[in-house]
Amino acid sequence: MMPTDVMARASVSFSSLGFAPSTTIPPGDAAAAAAAPTPSSFSSKGRLALRSALEQFGFAVVTDVVPEDVLRHWESLWAADLMSIVDKTASDPAAVATLSQDPIARWPLDQLSLGHKFATEYGLPQGRLAWAVRRSAEVKHVFANLFDTSDLCVSTDNVFFNNRALPGDSTDHERRNELWPHADQNVHDLPAGVWEVYQGVMYLWPANVDSSATVVMPGSHMQTFSDLMADVDRWRSKGHFCKLPKSQLGAFAAAAGRVPVPRGGLLLWNSRTIHQGWSNGPRLAVPVCFEPKSRRDESALARKRDCVLTGMPTTHWASLGLCHHLPVDASARGAVDGLALNTAAHLHTGGTLPEDINELL
Repeated sequence: MMPTDVMARASVSFSSLGFAPSTTIPPGDAAAAAAAPTPSSFSSKGRLALRSALEQFGFAVVTDVVPEDVLRHWESLWAADLMSIVDKTASDPAAVATLSQDPIARWPLDQLSLGHKFATEYGLPQGRLAWAVRRSAEVKHVFANLFDTSDLCVSTDNVFFNNRALPGDSTDHERRNELWPHADQNVHDLPAGVWEVYQGVMYLWPANVDSSATVVMPGSHMQTFSDLMADVDRWRSKGHFCKLPKSQLGAFAAAAGRVPVPRGGLLLWNSRTIHQGWSNGPRLAVPVCFEPKSRRDESALARKRDCVLTGMPTTHWASLGLCHHLPVDASARGAVDGLALNTAAHLHTGGTLPEDINELL
């Protein structure tokens, strides 16, 4: 895990960021995104602390972004998303009834995968939970503090979901993950390669020693990233997924750590920071990234609209509208344990593009 002294300096309380919730719209409500915070509501002290952490470490954790009642509501939306993709006409009624008692806990993830690594299929990236997080005025306010503007567009990435608990006899030092550290920005791919971009993950369930998490290498957004980008021939025309060479894996393993994030916290990191996912234990979290709308062109907007309407994810980039193509998980097809699935989670909008979603794209 990330050392506690680093976490102490990389953590910022949401209350320090000067958020003034609307007196007429409850915090976390879908419509709250329309009441975007103005620059005058920013707190210079909290904003400087957040920027300082990101500048020094390449990542930061904002705690207590949303309250417990909102988190419970978001969990209910994920349960609704899961039930929405069950084809009830092709499924056994008894299996549907059993699943409906607690869809999140009872989803048979080993038999009915929701996609490759993440919840990538069945329209889930454009489902109820994903859009509740993207519509959150509190989440948007964190990014507004980074860019000094609320005129932002949002990404529509995959949902992180794992309901598998770790074996009771498993100890942390026995757990292993494949190393695939990378940066998500390429300075040779212009103009986006030189923009400041901050990725985020909103945690409904906490990230700790017994859960899946994100691993970051503190400070790697500076010299380590510069060294990675020095090989111009390697990265020219290669897009924005830049893996660390095998010769550097030892250094990454020695310096990197899993980032603990409390329930209701938002993990942020610079896209130049070397990082990777750690898949071991439960997780329910939603990746989210806001960028200034001035970066997004009409073709990117058209691609994002199409992804919303078809249930497909984009990459973490809010401004580029790049469809996030991942291998189809063959185990996610067909009927298992009396349950058959269909692509339907994105249809909560009625197959249309609501005005508030369109405004955020």
